[in-house]
Amino acid sequence: MNGLRSPRLLKPAAVGLLMCLLAACGGDDSGPQERTIRVDYSHDEFASYFLEYFPREVTLRPGDTAVFKQTWTGEPHSVTMGTLVDDLMVLVEPYIQAAREEGEPIPDEEPADVAEANAPLPWMFGDGIDEVAQNGAQPCYLESGTPPTDPNTPCEQQTQPDFNGKQSFYNSGFIPYEGPRGNEFTVPLSDDIEPGTYFYYCNYHGPLMSGKIKVVGKGASIPSQSEVNRQARDEIERLAAPLREQIEKFEEGTLEVPPEEAPAYRNAGFLKPGTNRFEGNLSGLYAEDPSIMAGINEFLPRTMTVGVGEKVRWANLGMHTVSFNVPEYFPVISVEEDGRVVYNPQVIAPAGGVPEHPGPFEFEGPPPEEPLMIDGGTWDGEGFYSTGLIAWAPYVVFEMEFSKRGTYKYACLIHPPMVGTITVR
Repeated sequence: MNGLRSPRLLKPAAVGLLMCLLAACGGDDSGPQERTIRVDYSHDEFASYFLEYFPREVTLRPGDTAVFKQTWTGEPHSVTMGTLVDDLMVLVEPYIQAAREEGEPIPDEEPADVAEANAPLPWMFGDGIDEVAQNGAQPCYLESGTPPTDPNTPCEQQTQPDFNGKQSFYNSGFIPYEGPRGNEFTVPLSDDIEPGTYFYYCNYHGPLMSGKIKVVGKGASIPSQSEVNRQARDEIERLAAPLREQIEKFEEGTLEVPPEEAPAYRNAGFLKPGTNRFEGNLSGLYAEDPSIMAGINEFLPRTMTVGVGEKVRWANLGMHTVSFNVPEYFPVISVEEDGRVVYNPQVIAPAGGVPEHPGPFEFEGPPPEEPLMIDGGTWDGEGFYSTGLIAWAPYVVFEMEFSKRGTYKYACLIHPPMVGTITVR
């Protein structure tokens, strides 16, 4: 279902919510209240991303405020609301519930009614990761009508009003990870908003990353912030458990490749002889269940020792880079003074002698059955050296050699906590 799950996510970063946000926990809730909703999360046990809002549903009243707090894992997010979004999510929600509660797969093809509702809603990016769609990446607040259809034309109405539930389009745009609005988007509810359910979603990751605000009457009691935090923590741990299991399997040598993908891994030399068990280095890892909207942003193992001239190989799962000598300040996405959102071209392009290669998911038709092979040659430890952005189906194999002894730290340019160390002897 193309409109529900971006092609970037066909397979698909102690929980910090233990703190109570003391100013908003418990106490007198007779006046206007704030409730914090987490956007994404990175677990303290392993670098990760969680393409969810936590909790997925929060109850508020007219005059209350929803504060969306983003954890910057390298995944761009928005909070996109309005009647156009409500019309879409009413159609999508049954598929999400069936997937979550009954394990039903999301349809591969977008139903006609979903496609029609989805058509006027802009995405944050175009066909390529470097093609930022300004009509979706910049803020937009419309009382009626639809946002601009030209991806290069930002919305003119960028002054945020209170959310009254009647606006046709109410979009944070890309939530910056630095600056005055860093990692936060606040939605004040108007005093006259009608009780009901109001949906929101991320216009980069699609409606599968979505949530809802349930508005009740002015005099109603609502869950405290501590109760909201507990619900968020429970939802995070539900997603974290299968990720933790995958890391444990990797460390134990019992991580298995799905049978339908085993030939591709076997041909590339990543399986233990006679088994479907993975053997080698990984950059990124998913849960076994493809409905889990979370993944592992780790180089596995994090540290390794190799010899000069010895080939080092990674099976890359997801959208990552393998990069050495990364500049000290390396913004992935920036918001310019005029509001234009731009993607850093240095993230995308290979550097330091790595050859040009197809960009993420630049294939037509069904996904390839064999991995994309990239030979990075020999690196002498000098200068910026990077694969650039790599992603493919079923995966990418990147290999390289070192010509000099030393200790080399490397990172994924997109996902800040995703780092590793190689000692060359």
